[in-house]
Amino acid sequence: MIIMNGDYFMVKKSLRLLLQTCIYGLFAVTTAGFLGKWLWILELTSHFRMQYVWIGIILLVYAIASKKYALISFATAAVCINLSLIAPLYMTKSAMAMPSSTLSIVSTNVEWGRADANQLGDFAAQHSADVIFMAEATQDLVNRIQTLHPEYSYAVYHPIDNKLGLALLSKDNPISEVELIWQQDAHRPLLRGDFQIHDQIITIIGLHPHPPTNARWANYRNTYFHDVETYVESIHNPIIMVGDFNTTSWSPYFTELEDQTDLHDSREGFGLSPSWPSWLPPFMRIPIDHALLSSSLVTQQHEVGPDVGSDHLPIFIKVGL
Repeated sequence: MIIMNGDYFMVKKSLRLLLQTCIYGLFAVTTAGFLGKWLWILELTSHFRMQYVWIGIILLVYAIASKKYALISFATAAVCINLSLIAPLYMTKSAMAMPSSTLSIVSTNVEWGRADANQLGDFAAQHSADVIFMAEATQDLVNRIQTLHPEYSYAVYHPIDNKLGLALLSKDNPISEVELIWQQDAHRPLLRGDFQIHDQIITIIGLHPHPPTNARWANYRNTYFHDVETYVESIHNPIIMVGDFNTTSWSPYFTELEDQTDLHDSREGFGLSPSWPSWLPPFMRIPIDHALLSSSLVTQQHEVGPDVGSDHLPIFIKVGL
């Protein structure tokens, strides 16, 4: 196929314009993520930092090939900004003394009880998980897990609209101080359970706020986090806060939750652990299932589990007490 000079220059100009649009667009969404408190839809752009890095690297290669130095600068800036937000999760934390005991937890959203009880129970049992937390649980799923894995003999289940229940299952430790705290203005509850581990009590709090799919639900989620911050002030035990947070750690609201509760991200030193949606390849998923820990607790293991039939992958954490 022969392309005439006029056509060649038109194609070249179009490709250059496309490259410019992509690079400037990438830089725009990269910076927009920092403005999430101004407008709910801007906060959504903060959740795809790893994807921005991969896209930015590809665009940077094309910018270098085109020898357009302004485009090179913007592409490089976008990649560096996003990498600076991701890198801390891969940095190894300072070594700590060997803890005297541990508590291991599997946490997942079971998508209205659709998760496979056998697969989820097997994953928890293979990792010797002491506790299982489930969001969007049903009584039927709780019963099936206990039938297949009777070692999880202690269970607390609170139905919410039939398909949005919260559940805690425990293998060896009875669950005490059970509370289902309704965040009235947030329209979703949290579930609390205390566990006696040797000589100390550990409080596990399970969360599941609204997904920020519109302005109203985004406000519900943010109000939920604010209420959680207030509730945590009343707890004097070490805390493990788990669940489907419906946000990534790059959201300003997640950062505020960490700061106000004085909890730290259990993934630090273990990487991204993207968990949603389960049907996408890992580089396209985002990490919205979290575990936050009190400063006295340390993560010994953190990993994402296999597909168990839900749109979320389970996460497993082993915490040194």
